[in-house]
Amino acid sequence: LLLIFGISFFLIRSSIIRPINAAVGGLKDIAQGEGDLTMRLQVASKDEIGELSKWFNVFIERLQGIIKDITGGVETLSSSATELSTIS
Repeated sequence: LLLIFGISFFLIRSSIIRPINAAVGGLKDIAQGEGDLTMRLQVASKDEIGELSKWFNVFIERLQGIIKDITGGVETLSSSATELSTIS
Protein backbone atom coordinates (compact mmCIF):
# COMPACT_ATOMS: atom_id res chain seq x y z
CA LEU A 1 0.00 0.00 0.00
CA LEU A 2 2.88 2.34 0.84
CA LEU A 3 4.56 1.52 -2.48
CA ILE A 4 1.37 2.30 -4.41
CA PHE A 5 1.02 5.58 -2.52
CA GLY A 6 4.63 6.52 -3.32
CA ILE A 7 4.26 5.72 -7.03
CA SER A 8 0.95 7.60 -7.20
CA PHE A 9 2.47 10.64 -5.51
CA PHE A 10 5.40 10.66 -7.95
CA LEU A 11 3.14 10.32 -11.00
CA ILE A 12 0.77 13.03 -9.85
CA ARG A 13 3.63 15.37 -9.07
CA SER A 14 5.40 14.87 -12.39
CA SER A 15 2.40 14.76 -14.72
CA ILE A 16 -0.02 17.22 -13.12
CA ILE A 17 1.52 19.50 -10.53
CA ARG A 18 4.74 20.41 -12.36
CA PRO A 19 3.06 21.47 -15.67
CA ILE A 20 0.40 23.48 -13.81
CA ASN A 21 3.08 25.22 -11.76
CA ALA A 22 4.95 26.05 -14.98
CA ALA A 23 1.81 27.65 -16.44
CA VAL A 24 1.15 29.56 -13.23
CA GLY A 25 4.75 30.76 -13.15
CA GLY A 26 4.55 32.02 -16.73
CA LEU A 27 1.29 33.86 -16.13
CA LYS A 28 2.60 35.30 -12.86
CA ASP A 29 5.73 36.57 -14.61
CA ILE A 30 3.67 38.29 -17.30
CA ALA A 31 1.15 39.72 -14.82
CA GLN A 32 3.84 41.28 -12.64
CA GLY A 33 5.20 43.24 -15.59
CA GLU A 34 8.47 41.35 -15.98
CA GLY A 35 7.05 39.04 -18.61
CA ASP A 36 9.16 37.39 -21.23
CA LEU A 37 6.81 37.01 -24.18
CA THR A 38 9.26 34.71 -25.93
CA MET A 39 8.75 32.07 -23.23
CA ARG A 40 6.73 29.03 -24.26
CA LEU A 41 5.51 26.05 -22.27
CA GLN A 42 6.46 22.55 -23.34
CA VAL A 43 3.52 20.52 -24.61
CA ALA A 44 4.46 17.10 -23.31
CA SER A 45 1.09 15.35 -23.31
CA LYS A 46 -2.24 15.31 -25.09
CA ASP A 47 -4.37 15.52 -21.95
CA GLU A 48 -5.89 18.61 -20.32
CA ILE A 49 -2.51 19.82 -19.11
CA GLY A 50 -1.06 19.57 -22.62
CA GLU A 51 -4.11 21.42 -23.93
CA LEU A 52 -3.59 24.15 -21.35
CA SER A 53 0.05 24.49 -22.37
CA LYS A 54 -0.83 24.62 -26.06
CA TRP A 55 -3.42 27.37 -25.65
CA PHE A 56 -1.15 29.30 -23.29
CA ASN A 57 1.45 29.32 -26.07
CA VAL A 58 -1.14 30.48 -28.64
CA PHE A 59 -2.25 33.28 -26.29
CA ILE A 60 1.33 34.46 -25.76
CA GLU A 61 2.02 34.41 -29.53
CA ARG A 62 -1.04 36.55 -30.21
CA LEU A 63 -0.19 38.91 -27.37
CA GLN A 64 3.33 39.26 -28.77
CA GLY A 65 1.86 40.03 -32.21
CA ILE A 66 -0.45 42.70 -30.78
CA ILE A 67 2.47 44.36 -29.03
CA LYS A 68 4.49 44.34 -32.27
CA ASP A 69 1.56 45.97 -34.09
CA ILE A 70 1.26 48.64 -31.40
CA THR A 71 5.00 49.31 -31.57
CA GLY A 72 4.75 49.73 -35.34
CA GLY A 73 1.81 52.12 -34.92
CA VAL A 74 3.72 54.18 -32.36
CA GLU A 75 6.70 54.46 -34.72
CA THR A 76 4.41 55.61 -37.55
CA LEU A 77 2.72 58.13 -35.26
CA SER A 78 6.08 59.45 -34.08
CA SER A 79 7.28 59.84 -37.65
CA SER A 80 4.07 61.63 -38.67
CA ALA A 81 4.30 63.95 -35.65
CA THR A 82 7.88 64.83 -36.59
CA GLU A 83 6.83 65.59 -40.18
CA LEU A 84 3.93 67.76 -38.99
CA SER A 85 6.24 69.60 -36.62
CA THR A 86 8.68 70.23 -39.46
CA ILE A 87 5.90 71.46 -41.77
CA SER A 88 4.43 73.77 -39.17
